[in-house]
Amino acid sequence: MNVHAVKILHDNYSWVLESNQIAFCIDPGEAAPILDLLNRNKLILKCILLTHEHEDHCGGINDLLKKFPHCIVINDKNYEKIPDILDQKIMVYKTPGHTNNHLSFYSNHHLFSGDSLFHLGCGRIFSGTADDFLNTLSFYENFPHEALLCCAHEYSLEGAYFSNWIFNKIDNIYLDLIKSYQLKKQTIPVSLSIEKKINPFLRTDPFLFKALAQHGFDCSTLSEARLTLRKLKDTYQSNVVFLSKK
Repeated sequence: MNVHAVKILHDNYSWVLESNQIAFCIDPGEAAPILDLLNRNKLILKCILLTHEHEDHCGGINDLLKKFPHCIVINDKNYEKIPDILDQKIMVYKTPGHTNNHLSFYSNHHLFSGDSLFHLGCGRIFSGTADDFLNTLSFYENFPHEALLCCAHEYSLEGAYFSNWIFNKIDNIYLDLIKSYQLKKQTIPVSLSIEKKINPFLRTDPFLFKALAQHGFDCSTLSEARLTLRKLKDTYQSNVVFLSKK
């Protein structure tokens, strides 16, 4: 099975999975770039998978269905009906927090996290709850290391700015991301084993608590630390003005 990252809208990614000329699409917020990929590769779209139903993740569905009227749309209400027609099985996980019905998908070592986990960040809490948010982060914390994180937004540089502000440390990942943005390179997929070490929302080491204390927050539990991080990120302002916040 091949996996394609498709840049859509301002900073979104949709993901196309394909084998034997059959394609599935995850979070088609815009149809045109996806249709271009499908046409160039002579692929037939059989299934659309939605992590959640915010417009930037599903806005292209109607145009895709005009071209592929027999395509099935999968969401949180019918996820058990994913057709088993690719050469790799697709696993579905409930990952609420960003929304109360958020899903993530896993296939062939690729973890499609939507807006529940980003490279160096995570989605803010909208219709989900704080408990949902914490449980989902714990889920990712314990997910197999060999997975490749395929999130739905290119927020990596903003995440690097926030992380380095929290930890007051400029490290190689920050410098690498600067170079990637200058060269207009995408920064995902990224190994989940690496993500667990550098994403502040997945870190569990004592340095996280020390860093928060330096910002005036004396957190006694990991849950408290992660909720504090989320509140700080919600109001954080960096000098990266060309990226939207999420």
